[in-house]
Amino acid sequence: MRKCRTHERLVWVGALPQPHQADAVVSNDLANRTLTVRLSDLANGYTKLLWRQSFEALRRSEEGGVQDRHPTIWASTPQAFQIAYATAGDAMFGGLLKFAFPSGDAYTRLISKPVTATVWIDKSRNRFITCNFKNRQS
Repeated sequence: MRKCRTHERLVWVGALPQPHQADAVVSNDLANRTLTVRLSDLANGYTKLLWRQSFEALRRSEEGGVQDRHPTIWASTPQAFQIAYATAGDAMFGGLLKFAFPSGDAYTRLISKPVTATVWIDKSRNRFITCNFKNRQS
């Protein structure tokens, strides 16, 4: 990304994200108020590759203590925006994302019914963008 001046305004010029949708499987840890997300077994090979590369980038940034070089992966629901952020879990299934929810009713409302997740990955940078949780319709 670089800065340039256009008509006396400062604007940032850089590559726009190229979002790729990945359906994910969610498991719940009630005791720790944590939702663990992994890639669906039905994902195609390209999505599996993007997920694995994005997970490795997240883990490297956490291990190196370089959090500002990798944007935070926020979780959102239809009712709330940026309610929890992801940390890298185990590397099994291509990599697990763990979202620890703060106290409040967003977590309770979310787990009151079965939960699904959609994770967005930036194809141009091989990085996770965001995770959207929602209740599955019965």
